Amino acid sequence: MSAVIDAFDCRIRLSITQGLAATGTAPSVHTLAASNGCERDAIVESLHRLQSAHQIVLYPNTTEIWSAFPFSAMPSAFWVSAPHGSWWGNCAFCALGVAAIVGGNVRIFARVGAESEQLVLTVRQGSEARVEPLDAYLHIPIEPSKWYENVVSTCGHVHFFRSPTQVDDWCSRHSKARGELIDIRNAWRLARSWYGGYLSRDWKPWSATDLNRMLASCGLRGAFWHISEE
Repeated sequence: MSAVIDAFDCRIRLSITQGLAATGTAPSVHTLAASNGCERDAIVESLHRLQSAHQIVLYPNTTEIWSAFPFSAMPSAFWVSAPHGSWWGNCAFCALGVAAIVGGNVRIFARVGAESEQLVLTVRQGSEARVEPLDAYLHIPIEPSKWYENVVSTCGHVHFFRSPTQVDDWCSRHSKARGELIDIRNAWRLARSWYGGYLSRDWKPWSATDLNRMLASCGLRGAFWHISEE
């Protein structure tokens, strides 16, 4: 069961996200304590609660931030670049999430299925936000209800592809289970809904009910996508 986080934890989560969005680097415990006017121990305790609530990942046996979704503080295969900065995403979906948070016109550099073929996505935001090329897909091999059972493995298997056939071939060659595909327009729509408000002071974790509604609004229904609301 996820830890309960309070208003202080939400404030620390916002500080982390703001720091990553501004610099591409995760703030240290010292920086978080100084910017929030509190003691180091309060930050450390908050970081552990945020990790238990699946909002961040710490490097093992440290208080150093490895990931604050959707940002990765560790180099990854998903590079998000804009005129106002550059960032790593944890996976293909996180890369879209980074683009949704930082705004503006963004390019995402990735490799199809983490292999040799490069894929560059262009995200244009404004009155008519869109992402190109349109012949791209997001492969989600693990049901959302199980994402946090092993978040490192989950992120490691979420990739971009060019076609359903390409996914089938990739899964066969690597002995990987085939999950569900989201076309790039719906993937971008979902990323904007999920991560678009992460720089807001009103941010709070999504409930299972919120997530089910969000997924359904993108046409993602059925047993694979359902998150228990108990």
